Amino acid sequence: MRAIKGSTVLNGKQWRSQGSHFYNRVAAKFALTPSRFTAYSLLALFVIIATLYVRNTSSRDPGSWFFDPETAYTQKYSAVRQWQAERFIESGSQTTHLSSGRRPQQIRLYDYTYLLKACYDTEAPYIATIEDDVVAMDGWYHRTIEGIKQAGRDQTQALDFFLTVVTVAGLVYWTQSNFTFMDVILTPRLSLFIYAGLVPWAIILTFAEGRVTVFPLPQGINEMNNFGCCAQGLVYPRTKVVDLIDFYTSTRVEFADMLTEQYANEHNEQRWALTPSVLQHIGAKSSKPDDFGHGAKYSRSVAGTIWNFVFELNHAKTLREEHEAAVIDSVDL
Repeated sequence: MRAIKGSTVLNGKQWRSQGSHFYNRVAAKFALTPSRFTAYSLLALFVIIATLYVRNTSSRDPGSWFFDPETAYTQKYSAVRQWQAERFIESGSQTTHLSSGRRPQQIRLYDYTYLLKACYDTEAPYIATIEDDVVAMDGWYHRTIEGIKQAGRDQTQALDFFLTVVTVAGLVYWTQSNFTFMDVILTPRLSLFIYAGLVPWAIILTFAEGRVTVFPLPQGINEMNNFGCCAQGLVYPRTKVVDLIDFYTSTRVEFADMLTEQYANEHNEQRWALTPSVLQHIGAKSSKPDDFGHGAKYSRSVAGTIWNFVFELNHAKTLREEHEAAVIDSVDL
C-alpha cells in the first residue's frame, strides 16, 4: 500500500483481502458460512437464468404464462412462403389466368361435398382437402405421404379415417399421461431447501412454461381424437369418402369441420394429426357468424387464432434441402 497526495492506493493482494472480508460479512448477515453462501448464491443465479430462459423459449406457447401474442402471431416462415408463391404466380404459372373471384374465400358444405365426389371419381387412394387460406411448407407432400405410411405401420392397416396436416397449438392441453413420478434420494441437509424452495419453483415453472413447450407432440403422426379443430387440411382414405359424402348430404349442416368431427365421433373413427404441421392457416375471417365471439382473443378473430406457432420457426433453406432429397428418393404411396 502506498499513499498518493493524501489518498491510499491498495495493491492487488490488499484488494482481494478487503473483498474477501466484505464477502464474509455479507455471508454472516445471512447466518451462513462463506462456502454455503456461495452455494446458495449459485443456486439463486441458476433459478434466475433458468426462469429467463423458460420465458424466452415459451413465448410462442399459448398455454404458457409467458406467452407473447405479438411475437407468436408474427408471420416469419409463412411470409417467406407467401412471397415465394407470389413470385411463382408472377413467373407465369398455370394459375395466372384465374381471377380473384374464382379463388373463393370460404368453402361451404356443398362445395366441400362436390370436391370430394370429384376427387373420388379419379380413383386416387387418398384424397386431400386443403382450404384456400393456408400456406404449405416446402416439402409438405413427402411429409404427408410419410405420415400416411406411419399410420398404416402403427395400425397394421391403411389410414383409418383422416389425417390432419395442420394442427393448432392452442388446442393441446395437459393430460394425465404428461406426468410421471420418481423417487428422489435426498440428504437431510438439502431436504428443507429443496422441498421448500426448488421443488415448488420447478413445479410452478413447469406449468408456467406451457404444455406444448414441456411436452411437444412427437414428430410423425399423433392420435387427435379429442382436440381436433377445423378443416384447413385433411387427408382421407378413399374407402371412407363415400360414407362421408352420404353423411354430409343427409345431415345438411353448413360447416364441414364440425360435421366431420360429428361423423368421426358417432362412428368411433380414429383421427390422426401430422406433426410438425405442414400447413399454416393465415386466414383472418371465418364464414361462421361468431367470428369475434367467445373464441376471439388477443384482438384477433376466432379464425385469426387458428395458428401453428412452431410453423413460423421453420428455416426455408433446410426445408428446401429436405424436399430436394425427398424428390431424389422418390417418395410415393
